[in-house]
Amino acid sequence: MNVLLKSAYFEFWNENASLANSTKKNYKSVLKRFGNYLMNKGVKEKVDFDNFYYIEEDGSYEPIDEDFMDEYVESLIERGLSDKMLYSNISVLKSFLGFLKSVGMIKSNPLKYYKNPYYRLVHRDRVITKHECVAILNAAYKFDPFTKKYYVLVLLLLTCGLRRQELLKLRKSQISFEFSQIEIIRGQKTNAGVVMMTQLLKNELEAYLNHPAWVKWSQGKDKEVFFENGKAINNDKIARIMKKIYKIAGIKRRIRLHDYRHTCAFLMYSEGINVMTIKEQLRHAKLAPTLHYLPPGSDLAKILEMNATDQVK
Repeated sequence: MNVLLKSAYFEFWNENASLANSTKKNYKSVLKRFGNYLMNKGVKEKVDFDNFYYIEEDGSYEPIDEDFMDEYVESLIERGLSDKMLYSNISVLKSFLGFLKSVGMIKSNPLKYYKNPYYRLVHRDRVITKHECVAILNAAYKFDPFTKKYYVLVLLLLTCGLRRQELLKLRKSQISFEFSQIEIIRGQKTNAGVVMMTQLLKNELEAYLNHPAWVKWSQGKDKEVFFENGKAINNDKIARIMKKIYKIAGIKRRIRLHDYRHTCAFLMYSEGINVMTIKEQLRHAKLAPTLHYLPPGSDLAKILEMNATDQVK
């Protein structure tokens, strides 16, 4: 049985949402698809959107967020869904979660500010400009010039494109300085993947992990790479940290952690790196999601836009 369709969320929505039966039937197919994705991600018995992520360090829980929904949309693109289908899936989930929020069944709707329609045409606005990247890196250094951990954290995001949970779960044992690579095995219930480190990241990360502050934190154990106040950083802490960094950098617009994946692809493409190499760095199973990360005006992006236009016609 589908974990979402058997949930109290769906049952209450199905009984109380003011929609025609034919519309509810269409919604159900979309919700079933999302439910299958949740089960593939490890949600087996009960779905709880307010207590979605378990934080081992302090035994607390955090809600489902926009980054998780972004990853779901990426999975739909990998499956080859058309713009029309992407639009439909995002709209249905935004409406469903909005209903749950309106009746008090969940505390927040992770899709409230999610842009739609045409995910493939909107996402390119998420790239952090090179000027902003420099400002963020400088601000991250100023925030903690002692250990430089936030500078390393931002540099890691910009060059490796890690997802949020991959970043939070990253441990020293996953890093190979000999081969200049990081093995991604935590934070995602998918096959292990490998990302390559630039020479700058390798140097800065190695210096950080040999810093007395990190050595004291790890106490000779294989601990999480990033910590604060004696605990590994979690979703709430990383949000507060990045907010402070943006304030120092003078950046007022909204930047999400997932935007760094788009920016990583943009920076690599700007340096003339082959799109297949970018695909491997982002660990996309198929090329389609990688193409959606390309900057406007690039030859591949133009081809993508032409194909999208043809599909709409």
